[in-house]
Amino acid sequence: MVLSNEARGMVERCIDSMLLTIPPLVQYFRRDSNQKDLQYKEPNDVVFGYIWGAVSAAILPMLLPFSFQENTPVEETFEEVRRMLEVRSAEIRDNIANTA
Repeated sequence: MVLSNEARGMVERCIDSMLLTIPPLVQYFRRDSNQKDLQYKEPNDVVFGYIWGAVSAAILPMLLPFSFQENTPVEETFEEVRRMLEVRSAEIRDNIANTA
């Protein structure tokens, strides 16, 4: 485990907060006009990718100082965040699928 418990908690809280953004994102990306204009086929996949990218973009800059202090390669920090997202992927997809 590369990340400290504090850093892992930050990642989990970030994922939890991004789960709250799913309903408006689903509404936006399921609109036919947006789908046509932005040229994508699966709105749920776009929302899933958006959540994944948003968590990565939000959390990695916060974790980099921890990586440097602990002399941990950035790649290892990214890999741990990725693994944490993978563990929560089913929950993220279920939230997306269950949004009306």
